[in-house]
Amino acid sequence: MDQIAEEIKAEAAVVEDSIQKLLDKSESSSMIVPVIVTILLILFGAFLMRRNSLFTSNKRCFIICGIQGSGKTNLYHLLTKGELPKLTVTSFEPSTGDLRLSDDYMEKKTFQDIQIIDFPANEKLKNLYLFPFFKERIHELRGIIYMIDSSNFDAATCHKVAKDILEILNITEARPNGIDMLIFANKNDLFTSMKSTKIKELLEAEIGKIHELNARGISKVSNSVLNGAGDEDDKDDNADNLDLAIKNGKFQFQLLESNVDFGEGNIFKNKWDQINDWLLEKIVN
Repeated sequence: MDQIAEEIKAEAAVVEDSIQKLLDKSESSSMIVPVIVTILLILFGAFLMRRNSLFTSNKRCFIICGIQGSGKTNLYHLLTKGELPKLTVTSFEPSTGDLRLSDDYMEKKTFQDIQIIDFPANEKLKNLYLFPFFKERIHELRGIIYMIDSSNFDAATCHKVAKDILEILNITEARPNGIDMLIFANKNDLFTSMKSTKIKELLEAEIGKIHELNARGISKVSNSVLNGAGDEDDKDDNADNLDLAIKNGKFQFQLLESNVDFGEGNIFKNKWDQINDWLLEKIVN
């Protein structure tokens, strides 16, 4: 809650600064200024209400995340509306909707309280929404679907995805039994695509490298704290919960507290049965 409060204060400061600038520039426009101020306050209030709704729900939820262009938003529409969107645009805030299944499932109480949340891929927006969400609603989280474009999975993309997944695992693995994750290799039927087994192998190697670098960083921070330099909070920020997933110096998904599954298909060609099966398994169990 402290982090959210600080972010709200920061947003309020921005609005206040904008209002002051308008006042300074519009001393002669006494009628226009109140109208502009009112509009700004309404917009800011709407933002706070939208953000607050993200952290207040009694529903069990699954989240969709991943890097840009992976098909996240399209999957969200399939799961909540039953069809692909006619047009997709970059989202700047999370999209939230109820899971839409066939009537056979929706008639059962087990499936009536499931929420799907699609988080933006932008790094700054991830810090604004995704990580505070983990802090506030992780007890309601039943699983994570991480989307990858397997037709464009080069070394740079592998590093970015590995870093992203590592940040998530460092949070979820701190919880007993962790949070189960499905890493879905989308567009897997294209000529340039990479098989999910190969993607898993590359990600394990890259996560292992990043983990080792992080471990060295923790050691340096710990030494500086012991010597009176640095800040204890810096040490906490660099905490790593993946030590148990390292065997013989190599990171392995199978050693995590949570279950990390890999799937492949193409949601644009209605080849995403593995996602449906995984969701149904997690909801029932």
